Amino acid sequence: MKKVALFCAALLLLAACHCERKTTGTPCRKAACRCAQTASCKAAQKGACTCAKKAKKAPAKAQKAKAARADKKALAAQAAAEKRASTQAEALSTLGTATRTGNVINVTFKEPIRFAHNSDKIDARSNKNLDATANLLKKQPGNTIVVKGYTDSLGDPNYNIDLSQRRAQAVADALKARGVAEENISAVGYGASYPVATNTTAQGRAQNRRVELEIKVK
Repeated sequence: MKKVALFCAALLLLAACHCERKTTGTPCRKAACRCAQTASCKAAQKGACTCAKKAKKAPAKAQKAKAARADKKALAAQAAAEKRASTQAEALSTLGTATRTGNVINVTFKEPIRFAHNSDKIDARSNKNLDATANLLKKQPGNTIVVKGYTDSLGDPNYNIDLSQRRAQAVADALKARGVAEENISAVGYGASYPVATNTTAQGRAQNRRVELEIKVK
């Protein structure tokens, strides 16, 4: 009777160990299997370990595949945007020099946007230029546009930054008034930074007093 009781107790412990592995997916607790270091209990522990490893690997593999699909989609979108930018750069070249880097186009006006002396008031002579610019920008409503203002190096640097900001904003406002979506356009003033010519001559300073466009094609 004593042997039978011990045998039944061992079976109960093994059943509890097996049940825990099935319901929780975790290996048998060492304390639960201490009573019977049998081949079946060791196999159960090994099986639980194998299942746990598979459960850990599956999500990692799925995440890797998901990331690969996202990267592929992003690359395709970038390539498409660059293709559109190439076509748009050609159209924008009617305004001046349009250089493209990836899906970003920088436009330097052939006919500069003119302002009253030491002011952000746009000269009426630039209205035709602004009309042509707005007409081209409105054809691509998904793009984002930054109007960038610059000055020459004469005068106080802080004042020059403020003046360049106000002039860039004046051009942005003029384009909005001509139908360019307000949410797509912003303005930044750089003062005398990034000169395109020498500031030691009147001609060079005139070239540095300019407004440019940076267009990001989506």
